[in-house]
Amino acid sequence: MKKYSWILGAFFLLFGAVPVMAAEETPEAVEAGYILESPTEEGRDVFIQAGGEDSELSDVLLTIREEGREVQVEGEAISNVAAFHLSDAAELICMEGRLDGRAFRTELQALDGEEGIVLSEENYSDYVVSDAEQDAASISNAMEETDQTDKGIRLLEEGDEEAVVVIDPGHGPDSPGTYKTWDGIVYREEELTMEIAEYLQEELESYGNVRVYLTRDAESTPSIYERVEYASELEADILVSIHLNAAGDVNDQETTASGVEAMVAKIGTYNPENAQEGQDLARCILDELAGLGFEDRGFVIRMGDEPEDVYEDGSVSDYYGIVRYGQMLDVPSIIVEHGFLNNESDFRTYLSTAEARRSLAEADARGIAAYLGLSKVSPWEETLTGDWDGDGIDTLCGRIGNMYYFKNDQTGGEADTVIAYGRPDDEVLVGDWDGDGVDTLCVRRGKNYYFKNSIDGGEADTVIAYGHEEDPVLVGDWDGDGLDTLSVRRGKEYYFKNSIDGGEADAVIAYGHEEDLVLVGDWDGDGLDTLAVWREARYYFKNSIEGGEADLVILYGKTA
Repeated sequence: MKKYSWILGAFFLLFGAVPVMAAEETPEAVEAGYILESPTEEGRDVFIQAGGEDSELSDVLLTIREEGREVQVEGEAISNVAAFHLSDAAELICMEGRLDGRAFRTELQALDGEEGIVLSEENYSDYVVSDAEQDAASISNAMEETDQTDKGIRLLEEGDEEAVVVIDPGHGPDSPGTYKTWDGIVYREEELTMEIAEYLQEELESYGNVRVYLTRDAESTPSIYERVEYASELEADILVSIHLNAAGDVNDQETTASGVEAMVAKIGTYNPENAQEGQDLARCILDELAGLGFEDRGFVIRMGDEPEDVYEDGSVSDYYGIVRYGQMLDVPSIIVEHGFLNNESDFRTYLSTAEARRSLAEADARGIAAYLGLSKVSPWEETLTGDWDGDGIDTLCGRIGNMYYFKNDQTGGEADTVIAYGRPDDEVLVGDWDGDGVDTLCVRRGKNYYFKNSIDGGEADTVIAYGHEEDPVLVGDWDGDGLDTLSVRRGKEYYFKNSIDGGEADAVIAYGHEEDLVLVGDWDGDGLDTLAVWREARYYFKNSIEGGEADLVILYGKTA
């Protein structure tokens, strides 16, 4: 069977009859005016017309038979035409929804009621009226626009409090999920979901304005209700339950089924806003997972099939506990199935290594961030570079307020040295102030400079006053003696000091234009730092501390 990567709208997994309209409203039987299909890369688009020329369809659902099960697909409606994205092999059973505001149902099965209609070039022409192609083109364009603009994303607005995200690692040691043996190793769902959830928490916390919680640890197995209740008590914006899929009658057997899908609430009479938010969230996550190469199987909506499966308004409740309790406790709650553990391609590509599983978590995080309107932030207010240990290699230092976190190698992990120095609002400079080969800090307050000659806190080793409060300041070894000192800039004039003290400048030059961007470096390797100015993608280098013409001009990059 040809696989397809997405189906517009929701997948409804039916077990028995699922009421689409309220129980007291009997759908009116309506005949289809025409059925038209159009091939696509993923399968085919099917267009079904019902009612008269001035009729209006809404809330349209198409029941199809796919791989031996009946599912419902949510469509897009314009006027009296409904459109659905389907696979090549999907069999049409019936369409239902509202026609001019009234419940209706259109039977599409063959007369014997056993086989659904499979449209082909040979038989769909019997259903086509003269303007079918025009209708199909109009609704296709509208569907493309809807895919791009009607996401319903819940963006945090300025002034909002932090978003609260609860991640549920599916199953647990006392309620194991599926498992599969690959290459002699047993991979268990409850262990992999825990790992993915921890990666997801770590990744989400690299975004700003969000707090992230897990419903369990590796040793616990809270009940389904307890997981959603925990999210409710935290006043969570969303709950995402991490799962792995499987197909077949027996664990550990292989399947050809593949892809990602999300269990979401039906948008019905009970808490429809919450259900809509869950579907919007799920769509954002599935889009990101599909971007990794997964087949997007869409939404799964399953309704309860027992007499007691009702919400407080009397409507049939959702089957899946996470989804159902999320509706009841007003927390948008979804289940995301991250591929099939017993499908070899899904396993090898997306689940077999820690790196691959981290990629799943990162995709989940991007989807959640898109839904909530989060953006990545640096943990540092400022990042500094310098040779902090005198080994000749520059490394990083992160700053938060007056705290400085130094690394002496180019790796992640914990800081090698942490110090407090100066005040949170100080301007900070980096240089080798005493010529010992180690870069250290200097903080500036107006025209006063407080120099440290070691990587530690405490009192400044030297304090000087130089220049004016509003002067931009540069740092460099202006005379090649191994000692970094200051230069202040006023327009196109530069006032250089060759020692760490105040008083008159040792050299004053004019170079470039007032609006130039200025850079400092040892451009010719003679041990002397000099200036270069940038202007409209051209760099004008000087190899000495003097004005006049540039020694070298290069064109590099683009203009601003």
